[in-house]
Amino acid sequence: MWKSYSLTPLMAAVGANLFVLSDAVLAVQRFHHPFSGGRINLLGTYFAAQGGIVLSVVLHHTRPRFETQNAVLSRSDQGRPDPRQVSGKCQS
Repeated sequence: MWKSYSLTPLMAAVGANLFVLSDAVLAVQRFHHPFSGGRINLLGTYFAAQGGIVLSVVLHHTRPRFETQNAVLSRSDQGRPDPRQVSGKCQS
């Protein structure tokens, strides 16, 4: 089953590999021979790499907090109703 939190390491790996590709394009452009579209390829891979790493950090910091909060609520409220579902009326 596909889980959304498995995207975190995938996005980090994609970002890291795009940085390697970006550095390879930079090396070819600078030390071997410049080619047409090299600057566009360089900037495209660089910014895509930044995006992949930023997305992995955002996914990492948003997903676990929600899961941890639910896990704590489910353990501490055993046998009691969920406070989010109880109405505001006084019950006796």
